[in-house]
Amino acid sequence: MNKPLMASAAFVLLGLQSLAGAVEVNVPATDTAPRERADASSYRYAWPVTVTGTDSLHQFRLPADLYPVLQRDDLRDLELIDEQGYSVPLAILPEAPLRPWLQLPAPMLVVHQSAQALAEGEPYPSERTRIRVVAQTRQTDVLPIRALRIIYEHSRELPADASFRIRQAEGVESQADEGPWVHLKEVASRFDSASSSGEVRLVLEPVRTREFELMLSPVPASVTVRQVLAEYDWEEPVPVRWESARLLPLKPPHNQHDHFEFDSGGPAPWHQLRIKLGKDVVGKVQMMALTPEGYWRGIGTLTAYDIALDDARFARDQIAFDEQRARRFRIQIEPPPQHPPELNLAYRPDLTVFSQRGPARLTLLAGSDTHLRALYPVRDMVEDVRNQLGADWHPADATVGARGEWTGTLAFKPVEKPLPKEDYKPWLLWSLLMIAAVLVGWMALKMTREPPA
Repeated sequence: MNKPLMASAAFVLLGLQSLAGAVEVNVPATDTAPRERADASSYRYAWPVTVTGTDSLHQFRLPADLYPVLQRDDLRDLELIDEQGYSVPLAILPEAPLRPWLQLPAPMLVVHQSAQALAEGEPYPSERTRIRVVAQTRQTDVLPIRALRIIYEHSRELPADASFRIRQAEGVESQADEGPWVHLKEVASRFDSASSSGEVRLVLEPVRTREFELMLSPVPASVTVRQVLAEYDWEEPVPVRWESARLLPLKPPHNQHDHFEFDSGGPAPWHQLRIKLGKDVVGKVQMMALTPEGYWRGIGTLTAYDIALDDARFARDQIAFDEQRARRFRIQIEPPPQHPPELNLAYRPDLTVFSQRGPARLTLLAGSDTHLRALYPVRDMVEDVRNQLGADWHPADATVGARGEWTGTLAFKPVEKPLPKEDYKPWLLWSLLMIAAVLVGWMALKMTREPPA
């Protein structure tokens, strides 16, 4: 036997085996543990959400038909999932508070009021004098005023030839008596002999001022201006939605004589209320909302009316209050009306922000009485990005489709497992080992057949 040849073959075989053992073979795992899907079995309704573009942050406002199916006032029963059923980080983004009272007549501060003779040499006091009123706005911002309402007290209505002039500030910080006099047009007026009070509505070109001077003449010297209301030329940046409230039957000891209870239709952020008592009806209205703790909280009072004056109607039927997610409202009216009133509520839809790189097709779920959405720090992320990009930055808009019935987990797409990447190195090494083993076997067989030296 050729011992040196055998030793050389054995050495080659051991070297290849050592090389194969030293090489680390990285074969991708093909059966990794899947993520947990959202518990979507208890939901009843779904809205498709479409994301375009490639941003990772998006926003949308909740649709109107979502609030009636919500089970929780904190909106934790909302869930957003992707096509495989995995949760998408979602949060309700807080916004600057609304100022709905700016759309209603807002009271101004009367800082001065005096009566003067109509002209030099005229008797004073008399039935024909001038009344000077200086009023200031109570608003922090200088907003344009489009109309004024003058509420006065007197035993009878103002004379038919009474005129109204205003001297407004030329600039925001200037004094009222620096500007020219402007005659105002009276568009409506009313007088209540029972309370000895009247009201006049005056229209002017929108003007930004903190202070102005108002002159009434000729009027009796005994007229007292009790209040000046300003109508601001203001529109909310986000349009509000109005919804009709549903009248509910009352339980004893209350009855539908002067108490009325309404279902708002869901936990929307209500902030304004409009009540209709009927035409040519006046009443003192006290409004209450049911808190989550189960007690009634007063949200305001209003003397509501809708009356005809000449060719126009004069009405006051709205009240603004801080946002609250009340599901029920109660109203007490004095004197009791002959028919139940109509109630409408206004709200600004909630702004929802989520983190999902587009393009993507998502599903918004609502209507579960058992599932709670996980709390994600999406709000903090949005605020941090806004601090870097500026206050005017906002996430890209996503589109919400029409509501449909939720079909459960059948709507999920199967999770696609990634295909393993082929690695030629281990196959090459094992091929070399097989070739070496065959070669060594052939050499060994050959050496056994050779005659001994």
